Amino acid sequence: THPGTRAEVFPSLGSSGGIKALVNGALDIAISGRPLKDPEKEKGASAIEYAKTPFILISSPDVKTAGLNIRELEQIYAGQVQSWPDGSNIRLVMRPAGESDTSLLKGISPSMEKGVLSALSREGMVFAITDQESVETVENTPGSLGTSTLGQVVTEKRKVKVLSFNGVNPTAKAMADGSYHLHKSFYAVTTPKTAEAAIQFIKFLFSKEGREILTDSGYLVK
Repeated sequence: THPGTRAEVFPSLGSSGGIKALVNGALDIAISGRPLKDPEKEKGASAIEYAKTPFILISSPDVKTAGLNIRELEQIYAGQVQSWPDGSNIRLVMRPAGESDTSLLKGISPSMEKGVLSALSREGMVFAITDQESVETVENTPGSLGTSTLGQVVTEKRKVKVLSFNGVNPTAKAMADGSYHLHKSFYAVTTPKTAEAAIQFIKFLFSKEGREILTDSGYLVK
């Protein structure tokens, strides 16, 4: 619809890194998986939520387990369970403490918060900084368990196993009807210096065509 405008998507910097690059003038738009923090707002950043997608548990394709319940997840992150039912080792792929995925995991339950904090402090844990690095690590590490979003797995055609949680498969429909409770919101972040072409792109996200693309990619649009 805008043949004279070229969009360049940079490798993921994470939410915090993208927002920092935006306010420093290196980007026109940042995509964030969390709301803005007050210091970011003070630097001129503003955000608008454009979609939600299921926040999901993923494993490497070799894992035989189809899903986990909350008790099993709590035990795994706490280090009380370290093997899959077939006896193979569980390799947790962690995100840094300040990342949105870590906050979402901690928010599942009080026991989950304790488990995640325990996992963050254990030696020998595998860490991934960005969404792409995380899902690539899960994809290529036998017995792995990590987190992602349905939207990322669908759009990037990732070869990971998507696990059910508490017996519910993570779909946009299940998220919409309330049967699947874990989700991640996404925000388009701009500053007063954001170019008009970038503003038009954000408007496209809310257009009929833009919403259809998001819906087809595993997102629930506003």
